[in-house]
Amino acid sequence: MADVRPFPAVRYNTVRFGRDLTQLVCPPYDVIPQVEQAALYDRHPNNMIRLELTRREPTDYSDDDRYVRAAQWFAEWQRAGVLVADEVPGLYAYEQRFLLNGVSQQRRGLLAALRVEPWERRVVLPHERTLAGPKRDRLELMRACHANLSPIWGMYAGVPDATRELWASLDGREPDEEARDRDGVEHRVWAVSDAAVLARFHEAMTESPVYIADGHHRYETARHFEEEFCGSNPCSADAAAHFTLAYLVDVDDPGLIVLGTHRLIRSPRSLDAEEVRRTLEQWFELTPGPAGAALLDEVGTDPRPAFGVWAPRLELAAVARLRSDAVPEELAPDRSAAWRRLDLAALHSVAIDRLFPEGTSELSESGALQYSRSVEEVEQAARGGEADIVFFVRHTSVRQVTDVADAGDLMPEKSTYFYPKPVSGLAIASLEGEISA
Repeated sequence: MADVRPFPAVRYNTVRFGRDLTQLVCPPYDVIPQVEQAALYDRHPNNMIRLELTRREPTDYSDDDRYVRAAQWFAEWQRAGVLVADEVPGLYAYEQRFLLNGVSQQRRGLLAALRVEPWERRVVLPHERTLAGPKRDRLELMRACHANLSPIWGMYAGVPDATRELWASLDGREPDEEARDRDGVEHRVWAVSDAAVLARFHEAMTESPVYIADGHHRYETARHFEEEFCGSNPCSADAAAHFTLAYLVDVDDPGLIVLGTHRLIRSPRSLDAEEVRRTLEQWFELTPGPAGAALLDEVGTDPRPAFGVWAPRLELAAVARLRSDAVPEELAPDRSAAWRRLDLAALHSVAIDRLFPEGTSELSESGALQYSRSVEEVEQAARGGEADIVFFVRHTSVRQVTDVADAGDLMPEKSTYFYPKPVSGLAIASLEGEISA
């Protein structure tokens, strides 16, 4: 199914900088606030931020100028030996070590070239909807640089032997590159160039689809770029324009973490405590619980869709558990069984959308519905009156993500936050030339 290939990465010159690239890498573009963008510019003149998220300058005539500037830096850094292309194609074993709730975790993946396929072929599977704005931004950057500067994040299944062999081939080697990010996560990368190992992994991956964990916008942008570039240029079957840079992780990796994203609502109208209770109790069992994030502990591991609901001014703090194992089919007739078993499916379709006639989409577009992964931030907003009602949600399991994707369905927005993110700057994939199997 999936066509996963080694490629000659463009990487920072470790002869010049050493293997510790902490000062040179940056987070993915979509999680960099403006204040951090400025700090990364100041950190090092060759920090990846200048390519990944080039800032606007007062002298710019239009927004396009920053993409031109990124391309100029990319070309100049290669001429000056800041970035160098590997002579031999490889897969790039990528390990992350991190703490989550005080517990040490490790995740192992790899960076590779993934052939882009139309969604309808069911080779690469999405799990969420995308927006137009981010796709336009990434497309302009790809057009200017002719490169994938950061990877999409995909998951694969059913090839444990090939994964073990790839990591065993490292044989205790020290990493080629390493870095520590803003959250203290350690990132380590090794180039794997053994032809036999690469061939076996490529062959094994033809048996697995790839599930998009993060980077739906970048994947759709890669498809757009392929159609545009190969529509105006003769492209061979192995042209690099047919591929995108991907960070791939086995779905069974114990370090594959999906964090929950909590909901905060500033109500467009006054809320009545009894009306809120009556509306929720039509479909949920409400069990009184402690105020704040402690509600999450009360939700526990109940297999039914469930979440915590807290509205301090209404004196409401409870765990809401759906009365059935899934959202009733008559309430979501066009949805898969996998979708109807999601906590967030129940939260939106039979809680938020019934409490607020505007519905989720309008609440989100108006700014009345906000999202946060920080329970402390949610508690502060509720106690301070910035939110009238908040919903604490559990982590989504990886299997729920793949089940929804296998069913051809899409999860509610902001359903998944895979953590921690791969950083940008450990490997760049050129979109020029060819990528051989």
